[in-house]
Amino acid sequence: FYQRVPQKCCVTCTETLRPLQDHLRSTIAHCSLELEVERNALSRYFNNPTRVSLQDEIIKATHTLRNFTEDNKIEGEDRLP
Repeated sequence: FYQRVPQKCCVTCTETLRPLQDHLRSTIAHCSLELEVERNALSRYFNNPTRVSLQDEIIKATHTLRNFTEDNKIEGEDRLP
């Protein structure tokens, strides 16, 4: 089974797992993952307009913001409208 997908369990196992929920949430949950965005990736300039996951949307938004700020090495004169 995939660890990040919540699983059903019996009443006995529920009582055993309840004290571990905070630890599991902080180590396995998607919200605890670190997201790294490559500064010089080609996907920065060639974004797919539709994304499926929130992680991909965050990366796309980061690239868009970097393209409109001083970090833009191709066209340094671009500004947000």
